[in-house]
Amino acid sequence: MEDKILCPACGYENADGMKFCGECGATLPQAPPATISLDKERYYGDEEINVSIQGITQKMIEKQAFVAIYRANSAHNEYLNYQYPPPADSSLRFTLPENGEYEMRLYSADGNYSDETFVTSVPFTVGKKAVGGSVCAACGFVNPAGLKFCGECGAKLAAPPSGKCAACGQENPPGMKFCGECGSKL
Repeated sequence: MEDKILCPACGYENADGMKFCGECGATLPQAPPATISLDKERYYGDEEINVSIQGITQKMIEKQAFVAIYRANSAHNEYLNYQYPPPADSSLRFTLPENGEYEMRLYSADGNYSDETFVTSVPFTVGKKAVGGSVCAACGFVNPAGLKFCGECGAKLAAPPSGKCAACGQENPPGMKFCGECGSKL
């Protein structure tokens, strides 16, 4: 059964894909384009990728539309993992691939990896958190010691507490909670 688009001006049933009414010439309503979005741009460790999907049509489901992970700039048929989306606005979960640069892509038909079936893509990165240093209050990234701004999101990092003891004047290494000379709280 072919989908029909009902003209809002005259009520004529137009074939799917028409932009203007064949009877009166009025502009026909168009379905919003299908989109995918990720909950963030960078993932770490054992996190899952949450993909939000909007605008998947019944026709796309029938043609076996799919969402897939690709290495950045890879060919159409070089996917790492894929899933078929449900017929309503929803979300899918993917496990993380190894560290690197990737794209999450939406295609409208399975088995036909061409520009004609490509709908949209969203880039993302999988990486390791830096060891030690300051945790960014804005994004949670662990930055190497000594930075003033977050290497992940650019937010200003909180200054490390002074290592100078107020009681005896001893300089202590960053991160110490008590003075190594007199035992006073820093």
